[in-house]
Amino acid sequence: MENIRGNSKDFLIVILGSFLIFSVSIKGWINYINADLNSIYTILVFLLFFALCLLNLDNLLNYFKYLLKRNFKSLDFNILMSFFIFFVLQQKVNLEALSFLSIYFYINSIVFCSHNFYRDLSYIFISIIVAGILTALGVMLGVVEAIFLETNNLFKIKIDYPGLLSFNKHFSGFQFTYNYTAYLIIAALGVIGLLRDKDFLYKVLVFIFLLALLLTQAKISYLFVALLVVFSLKVKFLRNYRYPLAIVIALGYLLLAHLTFKLAGSELNLSYYIREEKFTIFDVQVYSTLFFWLKEIFFEYAFIYNLSEISIAGYLQNTKGTEPHSLLISSYLFGGIIFLILIFWRLILNLIQFLQDSKNYNAYLMSLVLTLLIESFIWDAYDSPIFWLVILLCPFYNKFIEERSKLNG
Repeated sequence: MENIRGNSKDFLIVILGSFLIFSVSIKGWINYINADLNSIYTILVFLLFFALCLLNLDNLLNYFKYLLKRNFKSLDFNILMSFFIFFVLQQKVNLEALSFLSIYFYINSIVFCSHNFYRDLSYIFISIIVAGILTALGVMLGVVEAIFLETNNLFKIKIDYPGLLSFNKHFSGFQFTYNYTAYLIIAALGVIGLLRDKDFLYKVLVFIFLLALLLTQAKISYLFVALLVVFSLKVKFLRNYRYPLAIVIALGYLLLAHLTFKLAGSELNLSYYIREEKFTIFDVQVYSTLFFWLKEIFFEYAFIYNLSEISIAGYLQNTKGTEPHSLLISSYLFGGIIFLILIFWRLILNLIQFLQDSKNYNAYLMSLVLTLLIESFIWDAYDSPIFWLVILLCPFYNKFIEERSKLNG
């Protein structure tokens, strides 16, 4: 890993950044362990983010000056304006929108206005790796807890969770959900190659991350591994089919996330994850899953209420507290149709820019970006720092690699 050179402010940025990325999902875990600490911890997370904003104040100010100068020629300016229009229409400001705006514009201020591009992106990647190490450590401690103790503070027992190799224990470590545990570990796997050559420490960390990832048993871990195998293909004939294979994997993953199949005569119990039978093809019965059901509820809800009335809170009343589990649906609920279109266009543009330089990326980075984009169809990623860090940096990975090559020249 590249050495961090600079003063105490530089080290503070890395430390605070690492703990912010790591701590976003811990709030629920702390509430599970001790509900009395939940409010205090929430305040600490906000103070942590506020401290990072102060350290990055120059970049933030310069970025907003840039947006004002570019105004409607800038996609990010239009995203910001779409929120103001939605706020005026609804005559209120919602917390989900503020969470998104804070994360989105903070990250963009770094990548667009940094005075030292290579240094600042190195800090971001180091922060992601440190957060991944802490997360993987929590998973390993969860394994120790499962073997030697009678508690289950670092893992969850899921009886009816549908999965490829679903055992009862899902190791989440210090994170509230094993899904977010998997997101952090996958991100660390994806960016570690940007900072280290394939030396002994690199191989050790990759092994630990992969082991911890599989122990989470999150669905996304299988998606990531499948894409990793595809983009690791060395045979020239097969390499030519990497993208078609990746598309097949993505479509298959999303299909199986929304539908469950059962042969007639076999046993399948309806549950939180498996909702109801939809239709039968020959001897195969097709059931909707939680993600399919949530989208059904969204279309019913969106059809009844107009843009001045919709909200995530209103949607949750129809799902008994279950969030939409879709970045695009959440975006519509807290930002409206204009924001939905703009944020979808941002994702498309960043993906195109990323793929244009894909020949320079290793299999881990390719798999990371594609995995998170695919997962966003079944993940409320709007307030996830790790998601936006990975996606908003897509146009800049190649530049970082070139800068590193020059420095290591």
